[in-house]
Amino acid sequence: MKVTRVGIFLTIVALIVGMVGCVGGDGDDGGESYALTVDSTAGGTVTVDNVPIPGKAMLTYDTGKVVNLIATPSPGYRFVGWTGDVDPIADINAVSTTITMQGNYEITASFEAILHSTYKLICDIPDVIVACEDTRMPVTLKTDELGKLGYDSVQLHVRVYPRAGDVTIKLYFWSFNNELYSNEFDLPADYNRTIYPLVYFSKPGEYTFALSLTEAPYGPVIDDMKEYITVSVVEA
Repeated sequence: MKVTRVGIFLTIVALIVGMVGCVGGDGDDGGESYALTVDSTAGGTVTVDNVPIPGKAMLTYDTGKVVNLIATPSPGYRFVGWTGDVDPIADINAVSTTITMQGNYEITASFEAILHSTYKLICDIPDVIVACEDTRMPVTLKTDELGKLGYDSVQLHVRVYPRAGDVTIKLYFWSFNNELYSNEFDLPADYNRTIYPLVYFSKPGEYTFALSLTEAPYGPVIDDMKEYITVSVVEA
């Protein structure tokens, strides 16, 4: 009788061990799931699979799941990049990207304040420029990325290459050979203005305009705000 009880006990233990061995395994009846912890710094939010995430959140996904991520900066901020467990992220510098779940990950969307606005310099080039004729070439300075601050005391600088005295730039009552500095002015954070200089090319050829925003008076270029534009001038 004692032998029988021992046999039953050993059979029950074997069954329990077998059941425990099946829990949490990698069997064919189901895959693993992993946790994705998403957070963001001040200045923006994260959307995961089209669902806005308020602050920090932990989400669970099956292995191999491709999760869509969108980082949205608040006004006055810019997206810097994704930080944390970034190896499975498709593009850590993109505001819209994906992460493939192969483990437990913690990621953060990083934002930073835009202290100063950035600006674009745009030159409207005519389809045909003829030598020995005045050509109107509008130049627009406008806000590209809005920040909290603008700049005090700046100048618009226009320089033409080659510097052979072949180009005359006329703006209002002034006339310049190959180079022009605008009057000093304050540049607000939100700005959009166009000037309309006349440009006179004394001979045909290819010319390059370097347009830049500089500190006044005649100082260095501000935050690499410079554009290069090449034009072709034909004979009259």
